[in-house]
Amino acid sequence: MMRTSTIAIVGAGQSGSAAALRMRELGFSGRIVLIGDETYAPYERPPLSKGVLLTETPALTQFYDEEAFRTAGIEWLRGERASSLHLQEREVSLAGGRRIGFDQLLLATGGRARLPTLPGSAHAMTLRTFDDALRLRARLQGRPRVVILGAGVVGLEVASSAAELGCSVEVLERGERLMARHLPPALSSHLADAHRSAGVKLRFGVETTAIERLRDGRFDVIGNFISEPANVIVAGVGMEPNIDLAAAQGLPVRRGIVVDAHGRTGCAGIYACGDVAEFYHERQGRHVHLESWQHATQHARSVASNMCGVSDVYAPTPWSWTDQHGLNIQMLGDASAADTTVLRGLPCSQRFVAYSLCEGRVVGATLVNQGRELRHCRALIESGATPDLEQLQDPSVDLRQLL
Repeated sequence: MMRTSTIAIVGAGQSGSAAALRMRELGFSGRIVLIGDETYAPYERPPLSKGVLLTETPALTQFYDEEAFRTAGIEWLRGERASSLHLQEREVSLAGGRRIGFDQLLLATGGRARLPTLPGSAHAMTLRTFDDALRLRARLQGRPRVVILGAGVVGLEVASSAAELGCSVEVLERGERLMARHLPPALSSHLADAHRSAGVKLRFGVETTAIERLRDGRFDVIGNFISEPANVIVAGVGMEPNIDLAAAQGLPVRRGIVVDAHGRTGCAGIYACGDVAEFYHERQGRHVHLESWQHATQHARSVASNMCGVSDVYAPTPWSWTDQHGLNIQMLGDASAADTTVLRGLPCSQRFVAYSLCEGRVVGATLVNQGRELRHCRALIESGATPDLEQLQDPSVDLRQLL
């Protein structure tokens, strides 16, 4: 690519900013314009449901500050929303009317918190931004009765924090177990026990149908055979990728913006990365969509390399984590593909690993307060190991012997 060309990046969060700085690392000397609708410098989202809710003086955990962009010669348009794309003209329109020309475009637009599609859903709070966290934190200070819709990662982390603050907490889940997308059944049960021990009430098989505001200012959460009063309602039903700009221009979209293993959309010079992208995973032989702290940065750096002419194929082993009720749970690989689960260590000790296997091959691992074994677990998954199950579940056996 021409070193004097212009790269526009729509999305100035973790992915967009990581991509911009990676381009400078690789020696790109052209113009980089970073467009973001938030006024804050790029910050970490995982603390929003934990530290920000629990800390007396909440603060952002920033990746980079304004000085980092200035030093790198990156034009950061903070608080500027991209309203439309013009791919033929190679321009991005901003909400204020200004247009930014580009030679290459990276869409790092991330996602927004999803609201359930039911009457009264506007009464539910969501948690995606720092401002969301500050509003929710203020509502939790009086130890209200909190009802959380959805037993995914964000909903359960909010439940854990709210319970720690002394709130009465109830989680309503339409499925039959906690974090079903991420955890094997045995781990869902273990985590459910931890929530119940902390006083959190869990109800499964609940289809919420409406939220009504009562005369006294409280709310009524209505579902199949339930009617639950609440002072605060939190929707933890997932994230919606911001694909609208791409879809309006006819770029391929499904769950996210469809790209290849290099981050290319199929339209010359147009790329996507991070939470908004659905990328081709060469080892899995299919397109996948990931939402995690690690992916947001690593995919951005990979795609930025490709935009600068340094070929890089992105094929990660998925990794994410959650902290709930003193449990650090790290999820590696793909537990959903498993036909067998093997426990290494005793759950009652609160330090163990659940290995997920498919036809004898390790495809995933869930580590509970066992972060020191992450590297070995990753090696087992990426090597395609088919270990002896008795040895795998025996903590006295060195994992390196099973590779």
